[in-house]
Formats: sequence, structure tokens, C-alpha cells
Amino acid sequence: MNLGWKLAATIRGDAPVGLLDSYVSERHPVGAQVLDWSRAQVALMRPSGVHARLKP
Repeated sequence: MNLGWKLAATIRGDAPVGLLDSYVSERHPVGAQVLDWSRAQVALMRPSGVHARLKP
């Protein structure tokens, strides 16, 4: 949604210079948080120690 209105404003010619450039600085931290969360979930599901040696 954040990108949608920025693209629309740019296409219409209503956007100030650099509006699309702001997308990266606004969304990159959110993407990094999602990646961190995903990595944490994978780490929790990955067998380790004794459990890794057990066979189903």
C-alpha cells in the first residue's frame, strides 16, 4: 500500500522529487524485522543436539 500511492502520485505527476526514493528507507527496517523473525522461527524448528540424532 505504501508503494502504491507513491507510484500513483508519480505517474500522475503529483509527487515531489525523491518520493519513490523514500520507499527504501521506510520499508527496509520492516523487511529486516521480518527476516529476523523468520530466521528465529527456523532456528526453533531445526533439530539440534540429541534430537538431531534421533530418527523418526
